[in-house]
Amino acid sequence: MTMIAGPLFIISYFWLGWTSYSFVSPVVTAMAGLWYGAACLFLFAGFFNYLTDCYYYAASALAASTITRSCFGAGFPLFTHAVQSRVLLANERCSTRLVYSGHVPCWHSFRSPWP
Repeated sequence: MTMIAGPLFIISYFWLGWTSYSFVSPVVTAMAGLWYGAACLFLFAGFFNYLTDCYYYAASALAASTITRSCFGAGFPLFTHAVQSRVLLANERCSTRLVYSGHVPCWHSFRSPWP
């Protein structure tokens, strides 16, 4: 699942970044959000399966993962606007620049788990 989700995440995020201009129909941008949602669903499903398989106390591992994800989700909106305006990323190309910084870890899912 994560092998599908990695490239799908990057493609949908590029799509979102390149269609966020005011002259592009919002429907096109919303279609990118559908693929982004599918990629997140696949990533979380694969990650939760990994946690369940690797830890003896799977419920505690899943709870810790959920709490950590919720804390990041609550904390990021507090400083995202300040970072974007300070680093001069507050234009329509902001999503594209974020994808360029995050597309390398996407290919981690294609790496063989065995040396």
